[in-house]
Amino acid sequence: MKNQPAFDKDEMETTSAQELVELVELDFAQAKKRVAQWISKRDFSEFELKEKLARYTNSDVISATINWCHDLKLIPLPEVMTEFVIDSLNRQKKGIQQINQMLESKGLAEVSADDVTELSKANILVNKKMSESLRSTPWKELSQGGQQKTKAKVFRFLATRGFTSEIINSSFEKWLVNNKETDVYENE
Repeated sequence: MKNQPAFDKDEMETTSAQELVELVELDFAQAKKRVAQWISKRDFSEFELKEKLARYTNSDVISATINWCHDLKLIPLPEVMTEFVIDSLNRQKKGIQQINQMLESKGLAEVSADDVTELSKANILVNKKMSESLRSTPWKELSQGGQQKTKAKVFRFLATRGFTSEIINSSFEKWLVNNKETDVYENE
């Protein structure tokens, strides 16, 4: 039943362009129904709803549907949505770059980094990743190449989670100091 066209091939050949547009476009009632289904699953920003609706209908129906959503307070305020996204990604220990990327995808304003929070999240992740990486061989016993590989692995891990290079370096250096480890290849 999914993805079935609203008309068959024979009908399409005999239908004018205007009639075809009318068959494909959603009307206001269908757009409201579709938005209600989407919103029942999670919160959407106005930007996201407009993008999704644009696949199915014209700008007049989109505007009317968005106004209907605002009247019923179905779309959270941008400030509320921003806080929700930030809190959610902070709990997942994501960095500021990934947070801002998510905000941008939702059509919300970027936020500036709180270095204390960023460093705290990165420290937790570095401690976890280093304890996993060093189960078999302690840091001091790793060769220079082994230390470089382990450090690169941790750096890549944090970079993919959206942390800046400054935060990654600070967090790794803090781990070395706290664990009284020496970085063999940096002492040369």
